[in-house]
Parts: sequence; C-alpha cells; structure tokens
Amino acid sequence: MGCGGSKGSVVDQNQNHPPPPQQQPQKQPPPQVQSQPKQAPVQPVAPQPRQPPPPPKEPTPPPQKEPTPPPPKEPSPPPPKELTPPPPVEETEKLTPEVLKEFASLEKSIQKLEKVQPEERLMLIKFELKHTEDSVKTKESELDAATSVAMKEYADYANFNVQEYMTSNHISYLSQQDADAAFNKEKQEYLGAKNKVDSFKKEVDRLNAEIVSLNGKLTDSTAKVNELQSLQDKQDGLLENLFNGDYGSELEDKLEAEHEELRSKRDQLVLVAMKWRSCKDALSKACSQLAYSAARWNQIKEYPNIPNVAKYYMATETRDRLIGGHMNIRHCMEQIQMKLPYWNDSDDKNLVMSVNIIYNDITTQKTFERALAWYKYYHWRAALGLNWVEQVLNQLHQQVGDAEKSVRGKYTELKKERLQCIQAKLKETMDVDFNIEELMNEEEGEDEEDPLLMSTIFDVSMDTQESVEEMPAPKENENPTSLESFVADADMPNEPEGEAPKESSPEGEDVGKPEETASTEETGVQAEEGEKPEADANESESKPAEDKPKAPPIKTIPLEDLAPLPSQDELLGKVEKLLASVENAEETLEKNKLKQEQQLQEQLRRRRSRRKRMADQAKNNVQVNQTETIPESEEPKPESDAPKPESEEPKPETDEPKPETDEPKPETDESKPDDKPTETQESKPE
Repeated sequence: MGCGGSKGSVVDQNQNHPPPPQQQPQKQPPPQVQSQPKQAPVQPVAPQPRQPPPPPKEPTPPPQKEPTPPPPKEPSPPPPKELTPPPPVEETEKLTPEVLKEFASLEKSIQKLEKVQPEERLMLIKFELKHTEDSVKTKESELDAATSVAMKEYADYANFNVQEYMTSNHISYLSQQDADAAFNKEKQEYLGAKNKVDSFKKEVDRLNAEIVSLNGKLTDSTAKVNELQSLQDKQDGLLENLFNGDYGSELEDKLEAEHEELRSKRDQLVLVAMKWRSCKDALSKACSQLAYSAARWNQIKEYPNIPNVAKYYMATETRDRLIGGHMNIRHCMEQIQMKLPYWNDSDDKNLVMSVNIIYNDITTQKTFERALAWYKYYHWRAALGLNWVEQVLNQLHQQVGDAEKSVRGKYTELKKERLQCIQAKLKETMDVDFNIEELMNEEEGEDEEDPLLMSTIFDVSMDTQESVEEMPAPKENENPTSLESFVADADMPNEPEGEAPKESSPEGEDVGKPEETASTEETGVQAEEGEKPEADANESESKPAEDKPKAPPIKTIPLEDLAPLPSQDELLGKVEKLLASVENAEETLEKNKLKQEQQLQEQLRRRRSRRKRMADQAKNNVQVNQTETIPESEEPKPESDAPKPESEEPKPETDEPKPETDEPKPETDESKPDDKPTETQESKPE
C-alpha cells in the first residue's frame, strides 16, 4: 500500500509536466523503483528526498555509527572518576607509620642544610663576585695606562748618556755632579713608573685568583641551595598529600607564619654576621702582611753588608706586602659598607704614597727610618681596627644566638602541632595511634648531639680564614752576604747605558720574589692611584720628608676605650633596604605575570567572539539563501503582485497621471483604515 501511494503521488505531481516523461515511470513501476531516484534529481527536487528515506534506513551506516560503542565508552570515564578508590588507596598507603620516619628524616636533613645558611652565603658570594669583576675591569684599564707611561720612562732612562747630555746642554767637565743628578732623576722616574705597573699587575693577578675561587664557591653554594629547595618541596608535597592541600589546623597556619617571620629576622642577622666575619678575615690578613713588611724592611738595616740588588729585592717584597695589606683593608670596608674608626682616608693615602716612594726611602738612612716608623704605624692602626671588628662580631654573635633560640622554640611548637595533626589523621583513616613525645624526645636528642652550630656562621662564613697565614718573620741569626741567597742569576737584569750612582743601581727592578715567599692573599679590592709616585734624586732627602711627615706615635688602647660599636640601624639598615628591594622586585614580577595572563585571556576571548560572530554570519547567509530560493519557486502564486506592474507602467508615460493615480490610492487607503477602526471601536465596547 505504501508503494502504491507513493506512485500515485508521483503521478499526480507530474500531471502538470509533459506526458512523455510521466508515462515512462508509469509503464515500469516495479523495476524502476530504484531507477526513479536517478531521474528524480533531474526534474523534481522535492519528491526525491521523500522516496529515499526508506532505503537509507536499511543500510543505515551513518545512524549505526552514531550509536556505536564509542559514545557509551565516553561516558565510561566518569564511572572511574566516580569510583575514585585509587586516590584514597594511595592516601591510605601514605598514611602509615612510615610517614613519620619520612617526615623526621626530611626535617633532619633540612635542618642540617639550614645550619650552613646556603642561601645567605650564595647572596654574599654573588655580591663579592660582581664587585671583583668590576674591579678587574678598572684595574686592567689603569694597568694599560701605567704600562704606556713606564715604556716611555724606560726609553728615556735607557737612552740617557752623560756625555751627550753634557755636550747638548754645553756643560763643562766641572758639572759632572749635575749630569749624575739628571741621570738619577730619569732613573727614579722610571722606577716609580715601573713600581706602578708592578703594583697594578699584582692587584689584577690577585683579583683574577679571587674570581676563580668565588666561582668555585658559587657552584658549591648553588648545589646546596638546590638540594635544600628540593627537600623543602618534597616536605611540602608530603604535607599536602596528608592534609589534601590544606593546613592540618588553624594553629599550624598561625605557627608557620610566626616561624617564617622569626626566621627572616634571623637570616637577616646571619647575613650581616657573614659580612663582618669576612671583614675580620681580610683585616687579619692585612695585619699579618703589614707586620711582615715592617719586619722585612727592618731586616735591610740589620744586614748592611748585603749587595744593592738584594736591598732592592727586599724592598720589592716589602712593597708587595704593603699592596696586599692595602687591598685587604679596602675589601674589609667594602664588605661592611662603612668606614673603620681607626682607618681614615689620610691613612689610606699615606699607605699608597709609601708604596710609590719605597725605592726612594731605601737610599738614605733618614728616609729609611721614617718609612719603618710608618710601616709600624700602619700595622698598629690595622690591629686596632681588628679589635674593634671583633667586638662587633661578639655583639652580633649574641643577637644571632637569641634569634636562633626563638626560631628553634617556635619551630618546636610547629613540629609538635604537625605531628598531632598527623596522629589525628592516622587515627581517623587507619585507627593507628603513636606516641608523639617519644619522637619529639628523639629529635631533641639528635639536636643536642648536633646543635645549630654558630661556628658555621662565624668560622666558616666565606672560608677565607683558611687562607690566612701568619707571614714568616725573618730569623735573627740570618745573615745573608751573597746575592744567590736572595735572587737567582737568571733574574739579574742588564745594566743600562750610562754611569749610575753606587747605592742606587737599577738592578733588581725586574727581580721576582721566590716561590717560597709568594703571597697567599686571595681577597683584594682596587687600590687608589697614589699621588706623587716618583721623586727626584736630588729631592730624595728633602721632598719626601716634606710630603710625608714622621709617623704619629703608637699608643696602647685597651678594649674598653675603643670606638663605640655601630647601632642596629647602621648594621641592619642597608640589609633591610636590600630585602625591601627584593620584595618589590618579586611584586613587580607577580604583577607582570598577572598582566600577561589577563592579556592572554583577553586574546582568547576575542578569538572566541570572532569565531562566534563568523559562525553567526554563516548561519545568516544560509538563511538568506534559503529565503531567496523560496520566492523563485512561488513566483506564479502571488496574484496581488499583478496590479503592481500595471501601476508602474503608467508612471513613466506622463507626469499628470501621477496625481490621478495618487488620488484613487489614498481613497482606497482611507477606506481601509476607516473600516479597521470601526472594527476596533466595535470590539472595544464589547
């Protein structure tokens, strides 16, 4: 019946079309059931989709793909989410008595690393490394300038000839003394320039060695910091798994905040103590170097029979110790970022001047004694500064100890609260109980055996005390009389042209000190360029004495009468600024991250809105196309549109019929609204 109905409908619809195409499908209805859809798309578009729906239902590959197993498999993942037994099983596995052992081992290892203060040490090492690298750059530029000056002075000194000087200046044979004085002047200028070059080379070498040492310390400290961070992350993950990402109790949250605050103050004091400890190490090295320089200089007077080359070699060795002491004193002041009470700018300038005129001071007995007095004075001033720094360190030791006690007490409370929370969690989940006091007593016993050593802060702060060695003092029974006891034959320079005075031979100017007397200093800072580096030969007895007066007398000052100690603002003020700057930097980074996230979300939102707008436009275009196709098929149906072309045809003929045509239109229009309001008026009273 269904098939016959469909055929009849096809015949009825095709009656309006020519008979030949309609008669062909009627003659072969049964065999052409499948052939009809082939001709259907050619003539009628609407009937074709109505006939094929029954056949596609039989093969129905697309509808079968829709109810295929994948869609039921997609809802299958929610059941495992609903059946969340694995997470609780994992939590139950973690919530075992072994958790306490793991927690205790993590605490022990974290406390052991925190005793060394790796984060504060890393900060201090980075500060020193940056400053040392900047110092190397400045000293290398100064070395290049001093080398060019020294080469010029050496050319003048090596090419000097007494006979040429006398003939060029028309000096008679009676003025030989003046020629010797001119030659001595050139030599002293060259020695002063050469002394500058040597001092700059020593400083650059020490700074490069310091950079190598700091890089090694930087790697070690970085490894310790990374290890500490990994242990802390592991501990935080353990606590998050135990308490589902939340605190065990409100008291734990409060105690942790208080502990972090106390710990930050403790770390601040420890950082200051490390800087002062490094200052003490550098100052103690400076004291030993200045003491050795004074003893070595005095040895020149004790052995008058040694040759001039040995005297110049000993003077060079004294100069190297003075340079090292000056660098360490400057390094000390840069570490604490304040001036020492017993070392002012005048002392610094006098020490630089002593280094620059050391070869002039060796020429006469008067200048020699004056230089010896100054060397002893430098050592005395450095020793006073060292005593003052030790007093400051003792004060910091007490403050750090008090801060450490408060931190340890607060941490004990926090640990006890955490263990209680773990105990309650275990009791709820596994009905397991344990004794907290036994675990607390065991950990306290371990802390007593291995306490938070203050020596790790003050004795091993920067590991510089290992390089502090007392310089060997000259032996009293030592009486060198030969040149071989001081220098090697290969180190002896050649004599330049010209006659030189007996006591001021330039030999020994290029002599290096033996390996056994090599300096062991590691720390150092850039030294100021000394004023008046060279002195004339004629003025060796008068001018240096005027520029540099006699050394002040040395007095013994007891510890009670030392300069007052710095205040807390002076000690911690700059550190607080540094911490504030670090916090501000972190805040700016967080703000930048938030801005970036907001911008990213805004871009994503714009993309979504644009895609949605494009999809809406596509839908509108499809609807418009459908509406346009409908009137094309229904063109013959509307009969009301027929009079419109009649009214349009008379319009272009003349302008007069336009008002004629317009007049009847409003009449018809008026009649229509007149009828409409009547209907409305009648409807209103009803």
